[in-house]
Parts: sequence; structure tokens; C-alpha cells
Amino acid sequence: MPNEARKRSLLEAGTEVVISVLPLIVVLLVMSHVGKPLKLFAKPEWAFGAAIFFGQALVKLLAAMSAPHRTVQAGKVIFFAACILVFGLAPTLLILVFVILGAEQSGQVPTTFQVLQVLLFALSAFAYVVVAAVTHELTPAPHTGDSDGRAR
Repeated sequence: MPNEARKRSLLEAGTEVVISVLPLIVVLLVMSHVGKPLKLFAKPEWAFGAAIFFGQALVKLLAAMSAPHRTVQAGKVIFFAACILVFGLAPTLLILVFVILGAEQSGQVPTTFQVLQVLLFALSAFAYVVVAAVTHELTPAPHTGDSDGRAR
């Protein structure tokens, strides 16, 4: 993939991540307003966001694998999809359950789960951007009639 196209795909994926952080900023502002800014880390929005990013990364991988007119190394794609499921999505959903249960049962979310869900969110955003950049070169660009493939 040309360097310019890779930069464009990274910027597109990065923009999606930045927009996805907006609800967390709103929650931070609300928690700050009520005098509990550190409660932000106990909110399940982190795990929800991580689950969405891991899921979207998985969809991008599988879509690239099924793209017509492209040769994809299926073994590598399946391996990375399995890694996203086993090391990303499954732990994220478990953490989400524990965060919700902790908040509902005792009103407290253990610090370990708070840290884990924030780390998984960061990992999921990173995985999403990397997968988006890699799969961008695997999927055919839509035909726009322009030689450079950019939409006008």
C-alpha cells in the first residue's frame, strides 16, 4: 500500500477512536461536576467501548478475508481473529460483567477491574487502529473514476 493510503487509513481509524472517546469525556465531566471524577474508572462504559472496538476489529479482519479479488493468508487472519476473541473480547465481556455486578451488588467496583477495563479499552483501540490499517490494504478500494482512488 502506498504510504499516503496507509496514513489515510490510520487517520480514519484514529478519528473513529477519538469520536468513540467522547462519551467518556462526557461521563468525566458529569463525575467531576458531582465531585467524583475518579468514579469515571468504575463506569462500565470502558468495557462496553472495548467490546465494540474488539468486535469491530474482528469484523474488519473477516471482511478483508472475504474481499473479492484479493489473496489473503487465511491462516494468519484466522489466528489474529482467534487472538482478538480469546485475549480481547472474551476477557472484556467478563470484566464488563464483574464491573456491573460490583456496582449493583455492593456499589463498589474493585480497583483491579477498574484498571483492567481501562487497559482493555486502550488495547482494543490500538488493535482496532492496527487492524484497520492492515486490512485497508487487503480490501479493494471503491472505484471512483479517479486514478488515485480518492473520493471527491
